[in-house]
Amino acid sequence: MADMPTTKRKNVRLVLTLVVLFLASFTLSAMQRGAGSNAPTSPDDVGTRYLKAWQAGDYERMYRYLSTAAQQAYTQEKFAVIHENYYQAMKLQDMSLVATQSVYSQELACWVQGYNMAFTLMGAGDMSIENQAMKLVNEGEKEEDWRVDFALDMILPRLSQGDYVRLVSISPMRGEIFSQDGIVLARNEKAQSVYAVPEKIQDVAGFCLQLGSLIGMTEESVRTKVESKEAARDGYIVLRAYPAGTLPDEVKDAINAIDGAGVDSRVYTTVRSYPNGSLLSHTLGYVGSISEDQLPQYQQLGYTSDDKVGKMGLEYSFESTMRGSIGWRLERLNSEDEVQEDYLNIPVQKGNDLWLTIDTQLQKRAEELLKTKLDESQRGVIIVLEPTTGKVNAMASYPDYDPNIFSWPINQETWGRLNNDPDKPLFSRATNGLYPPGSSFKPFVAAWALESGQITADTAFTGEVVDSKWTPDMDNWVYPPITRLLYVPSPVNLENAIIYSDNIYFAWLALGMGAERFVENVQALGIGEAFDADVSVTKGRISNLLPIVNLRQLADSGYGQGELVVTPLQMAATFSAFANGGNIMKPQLVEKIGHQEGLSYVYDQVFEPVVWRENVISKAAIDIIQPDMHKVCTQGTAWSIGMSNISGKTGTAELDNDKSRIIAWFCGYIDDGSMDRLVLVMIEAKTKGGGIRYELAREMFKP
Repeated sequence: MADMPTTKRKNVRLVLTLVVLFLASFTLSAMQRGAGSNAPTSPDDVGTRYLKAWQAGDYERMYRYLSTAAQQAYTQEKFAVIHENYYQAMKLQDMSLVATQSVYSQELACWVQGYNMAFTLMGAGDMSIENQAMKLVNEGEKEEDWRVDFALDMILPRLSQGDYVRLVSISPMRGEIFSQDGIVLARNEKAQSVYAVPEKIQDVAGFCLQLGSLIGMTEESVRTKVESKEAARDGYIVLRAYPAGTLPDEVKDAINAIDGAGVDSRVYTTVRSYPNGSLLSHTLGYVGSISEDQLPQYQQLGYTSDDKVGKMGLEYSFESTMRGSIGWRLERLNSEDEVQEDYLNIPVQKGNDLWLTIDTQLQKRAEELLKTKLDESQRGVIIVLEPTTGKVNAMASYPDYDPNIFSWPINQETWGRLNNDPDKPLFSRATNGLYPPGSSFKPFVAAWALESGQITADTAFTGEVVDSKWTPDMDNWVYPPITRLLYVPSPVNLENAIIYSDNIYFAWLALGMGAERFVENVQALGIGEAFDADVSVTKGRISNLLPIVNLRQLADSGYGQGELVVTPLQMAATFSAFANGGNIMKPQLVEKIGHQEGLSYVYDQVFEPVVWRENVISKAAIDIIQPDMHKVCTQGTAWSIGMSNISGKTGTAELDNDKSRIIAWFCGYIDDGSMDRLVLVMIEAKTKGGGIRYELAREMFKP
């Protein structure tokens, strides 16, 4: 079978609203043909009765009104089947037929009954056809001998023998995704698609075996699609799609030679393309088929089972924005499968585009650093955002994946390899990974202690420390001592505790606050509740159970361990409060939504920065803590970054019972006003394997 050709289409005036109006002169007292008294006595009486029976689907009664010639051409059974077949192809749900006026035609030498038609088609909605006509002939000398001279074009205009109709849905072109610097990150490409037309298949088993061998599908897989409800609904089914131009000519010719099969590159299939491969893969996400358990929910929104939807990332979060509106055509085709005209043509509407806050050069830099600087035992995240606005300029999670693999049929081997990979390349560590923040959380504990008056900047810890271990002087302390990991010079005040990241000092602060106040302070940061972002972010956690009753857990939470966990993206947004005066900004990935309108490009929405939590840290506390965090980067734990204009905090959280793995953090920002930039680096590594974070941070601070 050859490619479906591009055909000339003739516009038919379609009216969306039909005013149902019967002429008052029509009499509705006629009965069925040959049914005694009250027989029809005029041509318009016959026409009206025929339309009434037609609308009721009473084909037996309609047949009684037919002319002798029409009854000779069609048996009653065939007459009914013809109507039902066309209506089934149209996906007809409802129909209204309204008589207009009847006139005598000198040209046709008969009466002509006018009528208008209104249809409701499944999925496509309402359509109308006006000025239809039926010929009425008198086969005797009596007035009641008027009969309907049936023809196929009474069902739909210009229908003739061998014609068939098809209701085609045209999936909208998905909106594209651009970076802030105009680089296309996700777009649509047309694909060649191998399709089947079930009604043209003579031998289903042979068809499935022969075609399956050509396109790499099992006989069972082809049969499942050919016999699916989608194939029955649409009259065709796409079996497999290929990148344009990749299907060999000899394979294409062999497919076209099979009755009921063909190759199409005109309308049926577009695929999502990510021209930069794995770049920003976790943030963009990918599109895929609707799963069976999700199908009912999507069907309520107008989707069909063969539609593609966003499955992860922005593709998922902005599905309704990028999807667009489906298009519909009710086509009339001849016996050669050539489209003759469209009875209905609802234009498809392309979805809106997303314009991101992502700087592609920064994003490429972040991903390249993770891929080239981390060893095989390490995993990581880099986030760059503007702390005053929340705009995310780069967000990389390693390892990553190429979302293009989901745009084509993916075999079980590939899916299994991705899904079962212990490195979890499909998993977005930046937005869905929950990690203890470690010492990067200490500045917040310091701020709470300062704001409550628990300490001043000069308050020093004076407890007894033996061999770098401190046992709190509390009657109910029955736990191992708190350990100091680094040397801290005297006095052990707030400044030195931050510069040298003293666990003892911050455990002491947390115990002094008490569990109730500590939890309230963490909750004020929004940890433990849904986090507002443009992509799905896993909710952080303060404790597996609340309230906290274990004093050791409370002490550990004071230096960012215990059961406290948070995603890197939320941590970056929260830490930005030190850089912007005390607010947690919503991390913004989508800056604008727009679409092409003629020769112009129109922005439908431009998103302003949003404060998610206001004044979570006082300016007075920031004024005390920021100089200490500046010294962290010049003489403390982050000195190796080697920059003099940043403030930040390191963090190391131990994992596993044997403490063989760590989460290594650095979070800092430009503090001299030269650039609005915050950088977060998080590395999953073996113990003592997190030093690479400083090199990565230094590179990301560069313009």
